[in-house]
Amino acid sequence: MTSTSTLQYTSVEEQYEDLLKKHFVNDFQRGFLRCGTGGTVMPVHFKSIADEILNLEIRDDDIFVCTFPKSGTTWTQEMIWCIVNNLDFDGAKVLLVKRSPFLEGSGLVDSEMLKDPKYNLPRFVWD
Repeated sequence: MTSTSTLQYTSVEEQYEDLLKKHFVNDFQRGFLRCGTGGTVMPVHFKSIADEILNLEIRDDDIFVCTFPKSGTTWTQEMIWCIVNNLDFDGAKVLLVKRSPFLEGSGLVDSEMLKDPKYNLPRFVWD
């Protein structure tokens, strides 16, 4: 185990690693690891942003969309954004990643620059 913050990391078991590589590894995703006491599977790059996520200031008006992969995540993001923004279809033309970024993708979008309320999409579950 290695530690970069308060979290502990281990390798993903070989049988699961092969399955994850087959379905999820691409030009933007290089591999996976297990983190935390529950062994949550996370992208390898999560280690570099874990402290930022653990220390993220949560505001009363923040909205988190939590879904399973391939279960209508994009549709859910769009619907929530449109409902909260009074069906602002012109505003909805802005790329979804800018309006509702993945929390662990914070290296791509500076959360300080997001309009209130922030719409965050965590792709993981904490213990």
